[in-house]
Amino acid sequence: MNEIEQLQTTIRRLEAEQDKIVQTLSESSDAHSEKIRELSIVRKISDILRVAPDKETICMRIVSIIIEDTPAENCSLWLMEEDGLYVELTSARGQTDTDASYVADPGAPDAMRLEVGEGIAGWVAKNGYPLLIKDVARSSLFKKKETGISSQIHSILCLPIKERGKVIGVLNVSHPDIGAFSKNNRLSLSIIADQSSMVFSVMLLFNRINVFNKQLERIVGELAEANDKMRKEIVERKKKEKQINYMSYHDSLTGLPNRNQFNETLKREIAVAKRNGYSFAVLFIDIDGFKKINDTTGHATGDAILRQMADRLGKCVRESDMLARHGGDEFILMLPVIGEVGELVDKTVQRVMDVFGPPFIFHRRKFFVTTSIGITMYPQDGKTVATLVKNADIAMYNAKDHGRNNFQYFNYAMNKKVIQRHKIENDLRKALDQNEIYVYYQPKVDLGTGKIRGAEALVRWRRNGQVVSLGDYILIAEETGLILPLGEFVLKNACKQLGIWNSNGQTDMTVSVNVSARQLDKQNIVELALASIREARIAPESLCVEITESAIMNDTHKAMKALTSLRSIGVKISMDDFGTGYSSFGNLRAFPLDELKIDRMFVHNIPGDRQDMAIARGIVDMAHNLGLIVVAEGIEKESQRNFFRSIDCDQMQGYLFSKPVEAEEVSRMLIGQCPG
Repeated sequence: MNEIEQLQTTIRRLEAEQDKIVQTLSESSDAHSEKIRELSIVRKISDILRVAPDKETICMRIVSIIIEDTPAENCSLWLMEEDGLYVELTSARGQTDTDASYVADPGAPDAMRLEVGEGIAGWVAKNGYPLLIKDVARSSLFKKKETGISSQIHSILCLPIKERGKVIGVLNVSHPDIGAFSKNNRLSLSIIADQSSMVFSVMLLFNRINVFNKQLERIVGELAEANDKMRKEIVERKKKEKQINYMSYHDSLTGLPNRNQFNETLKREIAVAKRNGYSFAVLFIDIDGFKKINDTTGHATGDAILRQMADRLGKCVRESDMLARHGGDEFILMLPVIGEVGELVDKTVQRVMDVFGPPFIFHRRKFFVTTSIGITMYPQDGKTVATLVKNADIAMYNAKDHGRNNFQYFNYAMNKKVIQRHKIENDLRKALDQNEIYVYYQPKVDLGTGKIRGAEALVRWRRNGQVVSLGDYILIAEETGLILPLGEFVLKNACKQLGIWNSNGQTDMTVSVNVSARQLDKQNIVELALASIREARIAPESLCVEITESAIMNDTHKAMKALTSLRSIGVKISMDDFGTGYSSFGNLRAFPLDELKIDRMFVHNIPGDRQDMAIARGIVDMAHNLGLIVVAEGIEKESQRNFFRSIDCDQMQGYLFSKPVEAEEVSRMLIGQCPG
């Protein structure tokens, strides 16, 4: 080979190498440009979040970027629904408007929602990896009649969009040319799909954050509301606790300290007095006859008067004294002693008594009331709260026994009396169960004929073979309510005994039974009388109910109602002990009476006392003018019988004829006065 040939060979080699270098440089430049384009696309997609916070706008922007910056002619973006069973078309775009109708999914034309596994997008969503179809017409996945668009679309690339390895969407791009997507194109689109995944991940994160923020706002709002509610409840609870605490230590009606607060204060005073060696006093204050105010005018009136009493009492004691409402119509006062004990107590008691001098006024009505006060001294009358209060209560009842409207210092003789009183009460309760109660009868005699017209039933108590004096237990029975079973016992037995006399031929006999104020108030006396009459098979008019003036005046309305009802069933009504109570001659016209009994206090001095004789004559005349039968009680002398016979008194009752006796003795008397 000559030099020329060698040179030509060298030149050809250099030209070839130059061509190769140029090609390499060209390819490198193309690759560099491709990288720059990819980075531009990535940046555009990354920037989407700055301007597009919502899902629809994000999807639209991604699709637009792909159409504008990649060879894809058509693009659609599908997102997985929450249940993971369907993908929904979110955005789609083609190069022209005519393309928009078929760019969504060639495998399911016109579909807006695909079941996972259905169509191309559904297939990728189900399998989770990319699908490349270079020529739809030759793909085994499609048949021409199924696609209906093989002449318009040949190349398809479908890429999954994932978040944490889970398919959340599908990116579907297509081109009318066969094999339109080169390796670089596919790589670029994969990068876009990955970047889209990041965008959607951030979007989902933002959505979660927004949901969390909303939940947090709701929770914070609920907490704020709960805190506000709790604060209000705490305030309200403290308010209620304060009210409860106040109510625990104060009387709701008068506002005075109540029994609890008084007892605690008294306990502290005992400790101080014991430590310092001084005395103090406790006054138990009870309102006389206050029950009558409540019963006759109602509790509203009673409450108003109690408030007035509390106000007056509060103004008459010192700041160092402790005044409290003990309950009902009872007040209690503790006097920490400063100076001479007796002088202080006497002055305080007098001030308390003076409080009740002026009348109490409610709704323009005046109420005059008095008080009974019991006094104990520490330490001589007791060294504990219970003992001091109990003994003051005993002294107060002793004041009532001495006529009321006075005060009494406690002494241990009173305590013995109370113990005896409790013993009588307990024994009387047992007596009702142990058949120690009996009924005696005192005959009522016609002053004209001298014959027995009726008998008054009187209760008797025989204990250990001895008859207990009526005065020893009748008041206790009234106060404790034992008068109710006692009264029922007497009424039933009296009716039963009258039935026996009737069956023995004494059909003109009547029987009288005493009824107390307590029975009119608490016991259904009408039903009891009717049941007793029916059981004994006696005529209602042969039963006479005796009631005292004081029992009627105790609660006039209630007494009148009961007496009128009794009279309506035929029972006779008698006013017992007339002249000892409150009623006047004029008041008698309003009472449903059949009989009037002149009290023994007007009989005792007859015929020696002209005044009593005039009163007795006036009572008889007045009663007869009202159509009433008159009975003189306590006739013990022949001269007394003669006087009452002379003024046309109808009947007499007394020891001149007979003391109270057993029913069998009355039966013998009745047989003795029968003719033949």
